[in-house]
Amino acid sequence: MSEQTHWIDLPEDDLKVFIPQINAIETLYSFEEKTSLAQRCSIPFYPDAELIKLSKQSWPTTNDPLWYVRLSNGDIFNLDGSVAIIHQLNKEAPLDLNKNTVANYLKFRMYFVLENNERQLLLNDYEELNLENQSLRNKISPLIKPPIIERLAEKHDFDASGIILFNEQLYQTSFIIDEKGLTTETERMLLASPKINLNKVLPFNF
Repeated sequence: MSEQTHWIDLPEDDLKVFIPQINAIETLYSFEEKTSLAQRCSIPFYPDAELIKLSKQSWPTTNDPLWYVRLSNGDIFNLDGSVAIIHQLNKEAPLDLNKNTVANYLKFRMYFVLENNERQLLLNDYEELNLENQSLRNKISPLIKPPIIERLAEKHDFDASGIILFNEQLYQTSFIIDEKGLTTETERMLLASPKINLNKVLPFNF
């Protein structure tokens, strides 16, 4: 995974095109160019696409932005929490999955496919948790290690394991990911219950 995602503000001419496109498909909110905050970044496993986060200037910083993937041809996918959107993206983006990109893909897949209407965050390190309590930092930091990715012998599948923050708890979790992005969870073990709210951790980054 990269050390820091490089977010770029959408330029004014791009925003003039993007905002009407979003208003045409968005059912809960209506956006205006002057009061919208929109940033984009590249996606390691979708080389012909970019991730865009959109919010309003009036929203609290703890509010989750709206998330979209935009392909190079201009098509926009609303990351609405469904796995069906991810499967569609994997076909149309298309997905470029290898040992260098699979950890990023897993992080993306876990975060943007809701489980019981909750996000899951695959952690790179404890700094992502943005913990202010030093005692809790000392307790949690030894548990957090980068994801481990292995290519399965004589197959195109990947074996992955890592630490997931879900429902304010930390889990050691294992997965099998095939070359088309189909992800199967094979094991989940509770490590700790630190009551860490996902809305208070650092913003999503690869």
